[in-house]
Amino acid sequence: MSRLDICSVAAGFNKIPLLTNVSFTVEPGTMTALVGVNGAGKSTLLRAIAGISPALAGQVLYDGVSVHSMRPRQRARQLTLVGQEESPPGDLTVSEMVALGRLPHLKSWEIGGKREQKIVADALALVGLSDLAERPCDQLSGGQRRRALLARGFAQGTDMVMLDEPTNHLDVHHQLHLLKVLRESGRTILATIHDLDLAVAHFDQVVVLHEGAMLAAGNPSDVLTSDNVRKVFDVEAHLLTVAGKTHIIVDSL
Repeated sequence: MSRLDICSVAAGFNKIPLLTNVSFTVEPGTMTALVGVNGAGKSTLLRAIAGISPALAGQVLYDGVSVHSMRPRQRARQLTLVGQEESPPGDLTVSEMVALGRLPHLKSWEIGGKREQKIVADALALVGLSDLAERPCDQLSGGQRRRALLARGFAQGTDMVMLDEPTNHLDVHHQLHLLKVLRESGRTILATIHDLDLAVAHFDQVVVLHEGAMLAAGNPSDVLTSDNVRKVFDVEAHLLTVAGKTHIIVDSL
């Protein structure tokens, strides 16, 4: 497994930076959360880190190699990105859509082979959609579509997985199940997260974005302090440890 180094990266649209000078490292096998208010640039930064959009400055290194120097197929064999606004093609079944995650690894004659079928089945089982494998994607609920896209990401089989708001549209059970699956997968995870309590309780590192820059990065309880949460989110919050796990309680404006 390889580490991901984000080195003085700027990201934005039409050569206009939304974020500048962002630097942090995602160590192999760890989980890192990107947090910030809506519009802070979390999704924009994630797309630049994944190599989907250009970095306006700086560089992103995966195992010491620039992500932006990789060809798309090579990059897809190394890094997985599951976007927030993606919608699965309605005319495909769930299993057919998940199988698209295997395309970067396959020759044309390997599509549909027994090994690939098992990978797809295992990915569906991970997200609890095995019983919907043959259902058309346009018949899924919002939460089911989200889980199907996550299954496609798992089927892609990379060690590095980037997720844009992976818990969005999921109920509490499926949020916690997904985070458990991510942890037990042993993969390296970088995800944008809007729920600060999930970030504190389930991630090894939190990166806070604020006013066009990175405010802090590090251990969740060191980064999501009352002062930082007040500064970024304009609410009063406190850290609380229950049964050995740290949580963040937001109690007032």
